[in-house]
Amino acid sequence: MGRASWRLRPGRSSTGFHPVSRSFKRHEHQGVHAVHADPNPKHTPYRCKTVLSVFGSRPEAIKMAPVLSELKALHGIQTRVCFTGQDRDMLEQTLGLFGVDTDYDLEIVRDNSSLFDTTTESLPALREVMLDAKPDMVMVHGDTTTALSAALAAFYLRVPVAHVEAGLRSFDKWSTWPDEFNRRTIDTIADLHFAPTARARQNLLAEKTPDGSIFVTGNTSVDAAHTIAARQDDFPMLRQRFNNRPLVLLSVHRRENFGRPMEKIFTTVRTWARQNPGCSVIFPVHPNPNITRSARDILGELRNVSLIPPVDYTQSIFLLRNCQFVMTDSGGLQEEAPAFGKPVVILRDTTERPESIENGSAIMTGSDPEKIMTVMTALSNAHSDSYRRMAAAGNPFGDGRAAHRIASIVQRSLAPALVESGRVL
Repeated sequence: MGRASWRLRPGRSSTGFHPVSRSFKRHEHQGVHAVHADPNPKHTPYRCKTVLSVFGSRPEAIKMAPVLSELKALHGIQTRVCFTGQDRDMLEQTLGLFGVDTDYDLEIVRDNSSLFDTTTESLPALREVMLDAKPDMVMVHGDTTTALSAALAAFYLRVPVAHVEAGLRSFDKWSTWPDEFNRRTIDTIADLHFAPTARARQNLLAEKTPDGSIFVTGNTSVDAAHTIAARQDDFPMLRQRFNNRPLVLLSVHRRENFGRPMEKIFTTVRTWARQNPGCSVIFPVHPNPNITRSARDILGELRNVSLIPPVDYTQSIFLLRNCQFVMTDSGGLQEEAPAFGKPVVILRDTTERPESIENGSAIMTGSDPEKIMTVMTALSNAHSDSYRRMAAAGNPFGDGRAAHRIASIVQRSLAPALVESGRVL
């Protein structure tokens, strides 16, 4: 098998790319986007510091978009965005909600990409991007292989790294794999660690991360959820699927649940759905055949279970706002649901987000049928004491201002003279 190729969005610079100011126009050349600088950028008496953000998936884009939006509003900071993924349309729709666009598009991460492919193709491509963008800081999010590759490329070029959502730990390198290894390695490289919670900070301190590099900010997923919820979007076609009946939002996609664990989860949901015909379940099904086949075979014939294609972010927040409780193995939903007072059933055996279990907004069942059935039965009654306690527990993952805190810290780090002079907006 030959080495897969990768492309960059070309411009006119000597390296094959064109760095741009915050104000730009997008042009099309043979199906490849070229971004041209504003010919009359606003003059400033200082050199703007450049922050290059790199991500390769929609969840990363959702969590980074609020930070990018905040950074764009600051004096002394200019942003560059590099996307390594394949689904550009979905990405642009997501970033567009926050007024953010991409500057570099590598198209490396594909549905069939192996971890080897992603890593070996990302490093040389990201090196070229960084040589062109000349960033003063590279910002990555979370624990993906793209984030690890970007942190490595920046480290090799001696560019400081900021890690958003630092300090999460499952303390098991195989659960989740390869996420735990990725985030630990990124935190070793990073110069700024934006920990979402006090527990994440303690994890970093236990690994002898310098205290002065750690900042507890909250999680940017809460910021994003608040922003989209404020739009009050309505989706009548989705609403018809539950028609004001109590709704359970189901989301299962993690590799660790493939096979027998997923079959046990779906079989238990089927039993519960048959016992509760007055309730509805909506399951946006990931296109992975390991999931679609099992979901169709076990849940496909139930009148009160809707198997639907993946939803966009605005639709996801709509379902979250309107459901009674959430059943998920998704870290993002685990963070977002408490913001809307929705109890969470965590369909995993371990979690790097134990805060929601500790504060009572979530309960972890894994794929155990008896545990799942017990919890689903208890949460089916929104007037029960157990439901009310979980719904009122609050959100341990933030207050919706994480992105503002992160942007302010980045500005103080890169442009301290501006902050000291008061020119911070």
